[in-house]
Amino acid sequence: MTDEEVTDATDYNLIALGDSCVNTLVADLWGVTFPTCGEGLPYGPGEAVVQLAANGDKVAMIVAGWDAIDTRMAAKVVANHEDYADFKGTKVTVTGTISSPKVTASS
Repeated sequence: MTDEEVTDATDYNLIALGDSCVNTLVADLWGVTFPTCGEGLPYGPGEAVVQLAANGDKVAMIVAGWDAIDTRMAAKVVANHEDYADFKGTKVTVTGTISSPKVTASS
């Protein structure tokens, strides 16, 4: 489903891709106005986050990067999470490249 197809996000455990600049669900989860881009994001150019967020009685995993390439880099980390010792906690920061991502636990 796309963010536009979800009528009540709290009905679902979510994996939300993209940041609050392109995904209304992520904007809601982060408590910012859609679209919030650039300086309003929890990372900068060349970075991405994988973050767990409360979603009513459910949970959401946000996979978002500064741009589409950074988001793909974070998605690759999620798909191969067992390869990253620091993939733990409620938020990780991902830097590097798609072929060689680096994970840092933030919390």
